[in-house]
Amino acid sequence: MSVDKELYKKRKENNLCTKCGKYASLNKTLCLYHLNKASKNQQAMLSRRKNSGLCYKCGNKLTNGRKTCNNCLDRRFVKPREKIWKHWTTRKNRGLCVACGLPNSTTNKWCEKCSRKYRKTESITRKSRISRGLCGDCGKRLLAKNSKTRCIICVYNRKMWYASSDFRIRHIQKYRSIRDRVIKHYGGVCACCGESERTFLAIDHIEGNGNTHRKKLNKWGSSFDKWLIDQNFPDGFQILCHNCNMSKYLSGGTCAHKLVRFGV
Repeated sequence: MSVDKELYKKRKENNLCTKCGKYASLNKTLCLYHLNKASKNQQAMLSRRKNSGLCYKCGNKLTNGRKTCNNCLDRRFVKPREKIWKHWTTRKNRGLCVACGLPNSTTNKWCEKCSRKYRKTESITRKSRISRGLCGDCGKRLLAKNSKTRCIICVYNRKMWYASSDFRIRHIQKYRSIRDRVIKHYGGVCACCGESERTFLAIDHIEGNGNTHRKKLNKWGSSFDKWLIDQNFPDGFQILCHNCNMSKYLSGGTCAHKLVRFGV
């Protein structure tokens, strides 16, 4: 049953389903029943067009061997970026997720669910490109002297973006706080000489198997610090300054300070 324009407008302003007048779904103009019904009708129409060899967008006859006709392909590439940015900007200004349109409680443009989905999809795409010898960012083929994961242009663009954005500052502050938390938990000073300068301190494996352990976990630097926090600060680690840490390695497991102290 069709709905006149005035009734349609009134129901839409009151967040009611424009078909039946019941409460509409969040940020939608239809209730859940009519949304599912419209979705099923849409899928059925697409299947009919596909089985009939028609363009699934407009229903015209195909002549190019694709799923869409040439007219739809032309409309698809007419300023698509401007349309997408306009749509995203509208949702962002309303405090909604730019991907799904639901209320967004985070400071990012995506909600938590869409962020996880985007990161997972982006990771799969990037790994697939790299495995085929392509740039992980843009998908172009890498030259022999280029980076293993990015082409020259993407490396340059990433460096320029990182240097000019506030992400660099937030990135440093984030991992500095993680490092400070780990150092504070394991004593805050060198367990051998008592050095307290933060930049001189390092995480030491007491049993001396640090390199093997890190290779097994595939965790280095800040990622290893985060692993210690996630594991609730396990035993077997201590704080040493870089001098004592290197001396312990060169002296076979005992720092030179202790060798002198015990008269060795």
